[in-house]
Amino acid sequence: MKKIIFATFIVVSLVFIVSCNSGTKNPHNKMETQSTASEVYYTCTMHPEVHSDKPGNCPKCGMELIQKATDKSDSTQMHKHNESMKMN
Repeated sequence: MKKIIFATFIVVSLVFIVSCNSGTKNPHNKMETQSTASEVYYTCTMHPEVHSDKPGNCPKCGMELIQKATDKSDSTQMHKHNESMKMN
């Protein structure tokens, strides 16, 4: 009985691994990234929660705000299955 359960576990694990790796051979299933667009803002080095769209001084401590840039695009790469890639 234990051998049957172990064999079933191995088969299920192999099917899972193969299905997750199957997208690497098909270029339509590869992880997609969006073009990187950045948003410029100004922040305080002592108070990173302070954001401004223009240079100036921190309202909390008076230090000069420094320029920062963040990506507007989602840099998270997600695993996509064949079903999600089909176009109607």
